[in-house]
Amino acid sequence: MNFEETLSYLKKFKAYEDLNDFNYDDESFDLSRLRRFVKEAEIDFSGVKFIHIAGSKGKGTVAKLFSDYLSKMGYCTGLFMSPYMNDYRDYFVVDGEKISKKEFAKIFTQISYKTDLSEITRFELCTAAVLKYFIDKQVDYAVIEVGLGGKKDASNIIFPELGILTRVEKEHTDKLGNTYEEILSEKMGIYKGGHKIIISEQEREVKELIGQNPD
Repeated sequence: MNFEETLSYLKKFKAYEDLNDFNYDDESFDLSRLRRFVKEAEIDFSGVKFIHIAGSKGKGTVAKLFSDYLSKMGYCTGLFMSPYMNDYRDYFVVDGEKISKKEFAKIFTQISYKTDLSEITRFELCTAAVLKYFIDKQVDYAVIEVGLGGKKDASNIIFPELGILTRVEKEHTDKLGNTYEEILSEKMGIYKGGHKIIISEQEREVKELIGQNPD
């Protein structure tokens, strides 16, 4: 496939970001589906150190700052931010450089013929492709911004070196819940134990929920 063919190919897959109404549940957002796909496509990202960022505000800014800092420190650094700004190549950034159209097409061509694609979503396929790209580029660190929520987000198949929770607010309440407790449960789903997590300044109620001193 060339670049234009790859874009047309991606449009064949279900994309929740294109829908106004969808079920945000464990069946629709089943991470085991992506884990199987990644395994069958032989995408082994165990050697990559990840920084995983969730929250309501500031995720993109924090992701970019961390990525730029690590690159300046001499580490080869991948950056995966969503949603994309211009086209899907915005997902694929290494040391500030976006993937070329040729490489973009090559990645999807390589992984699309290795496994069953009947149930995977467009964002899940893009996530798998990004991980393969970072492996191919031999990145030291990959900074990953959560797309929606955290617990059910496709990016949550990774195990990070560091998690970051930016400010949590009542947003996407039709999907994440109407209370801080429900929303925080989704966003803190990126924390799996065994790694550090940085938590930014939060509302008093959120501080109480995560056990911080509210004063």
